Amino acid sequence: MKRHLIALALLTCVFAGPASASVYMLDKYLATQFRQVSISPGDGGFMALVIDRDGTEYWHSSILNPGIYAYPMQGEVGFVGFLADTDHSGFASMRIGAPIVPGVYDGFQAYLANDNQSTWEYRLYVSDGSTIVTGSSWTALVPGTSAGLQFGFPAMTVREVGFDIQADYALADAPSITDAFHTSVVPVPGALALALFGLGFGLRFRRRA
Repeated sequence: MKRHLIALALLTCVFAGPASASVYMLDKYLATQFRQVSISPGDGGFMALVIDRDGTEYWHSSILNPGIYAYPMQGEVGFVGFLADTDHSGFASMRIGAPIVPGVYDGFQAYLANDNQSTWEYRLYVSDGSTIVTGSSWTALVPGTSAGLQFGFPAMTVREVGFDIQADYALADAPSITDAFHTSVVPVPGALALALFGLGFGLRFRRRA
């Protein structure tokens, strides 16, 4: 009897093993918690508004509250912010994200839409609390387009996720040196299958390493 119990215990350990990693997918609840994390060194800007497509405000800046999104919103949660290339480098970017319940993941995916009249660049990032890992390239979205972005990384305990938005002033339809962005995330119900992994939604993009 004891031998059978030992064998069963060993068999259980073999099949249970360590927890496997998985891909983290951005959802609406977490998106409503997203706030400005940082701005590229030497540049200026600030997050102004986090708002639902139905007009519900989740957060607004004490510096300036635009009050409305001002553009048709493709995603469920929209972000309005301002960026300024004050160091004249030709680029300016903002990191937007939030903490999550820590878990082991080896990928992150999210739907992002550029609802603005200028072309903006995007990439995803994750952090374990001390090290930030980003997607290896930027995806440029022209006005009114969207994309399902995903990137993989060695399995790690992720404690924060989000995205970077960048103004690249060499692009066609680039933002002004000081300009506002309007970006939404999380596909509306029924559009998920089309939105993820770059399918549908009139996607046009350019990658820059």
